[in-house]
Amino acid sequence: MTISSIAITGGNAQVDYVWGGNCPISPSTLAAGNSCSITVTFTPSALGSRTSTLTVTHSASTSPQTLALAGTSVAPVSLSVNTLNFGVIAVGNTSLAKSVTLTNYQNTPVNFASILPSGDFAVASNTCGSTIAARASCTVGLAFSPTAKGARVGALTITDNAANSPQTVSLTGTGSSPVIVSPLSLTFANLTVGTTAATQTVTLTNRLNTPLAVSAVVATGDFAVASNTCGSSVGAGLACTIGVSFTPTSVGTRTGTLAISYSALGSPSPVSLTGYGNASGLTSITVTPANSVIPRGTTQQFIATGQFNSGSVQNLTASAAWISSSPGVVTISNTSSNQNPARA
Repeated sequence: MTISSIAITGGNAQVDYVWGGNCPISPSTLAAGNSCSITVTFTPSALGSRTSTLTVTHSASTSPQTLALAGTSVAPVSLSVNTLNFGVIAVGNTSLAKSVTLTNYQNTPVNFASILPSGDFAVASNTCGSTIAARASCTVGLAFSPTAKGARVGALTITDNAANSPQTVSLTGTGSSPVIVSPLSLTFANLTVGTTAATQTVTLTNRLNTPLAVSAVVATGDFAVASNTCGSSVGAGLACTIGVSFTPTSVGTRTGTLAISYSALGSPSPVSLTGYGNASGLTSITVTPANSVIPRGTTQQFIATGQFNSGSVQNLTASAAWISSSPGVVTISNTSSNQNPARA
């Protein structure tokens, strides 16, 4: 039998496949009853599926004969994932580790120059060492420790002597508040000056995996801390409450702030406080000094003191409506009184 040609055609052709063997090509012939072998080697030039066809043309009636060739090319060194998302972690906490597997598909070892994460990510474990054997795998464990709230990004970069070095994995996670204070505002109903409203509660939740030190809980204005279960420390994952009371000292809108200071991001946490004082139950107002004589060009401070049917006595100077019967001679307000020299 005469073999006129042996060829690899179609698809990726001889870029990826090369034939060899001991079959004679015309004008040589293959003697009756004899056989020969054709070998095909696969050397991929690109990643992914690679196909072609081996065609043998000869003098027999079955000519030509074909054989489909198929192979898949992979990177010399491959990672099990391209991205890792660690989800939402409180600032100050560290996530559970997530692993990346590196596989060496080469017939030679791979030597590592560096295995480095960036951003708020760190290597938690590493079985790769400085080298990995041919056809072997190793793993790198990564952990996420956010340093700020919001989206956090980084990358794991593995540098080695493989042709596709460096290999990278995109790393993402979200940092959240380590401490939750709720609600962020309290509003008290209208209340008679000098009386105390029912306590309202603020809850502090420690989302850290460690105890939270609480250094101060302070209320300002006509508001006071009525109760506090937080103490100096709140255990990991636990919550505590702070009770706030309101005792208006003047008529009108009263505002203040509850400030909670602690050993974590976000401190101090402010809670806005609002209430309203009214004159309900007011029985009398006394102005002092009485029958005061004010020399021309000078000022005199007056104080208005209110007596309530509850028995309380309150300074109403700032909330009283002050009126002068002779505004051309003397003017008066809730901050001071003064003679008007021009109209004296």
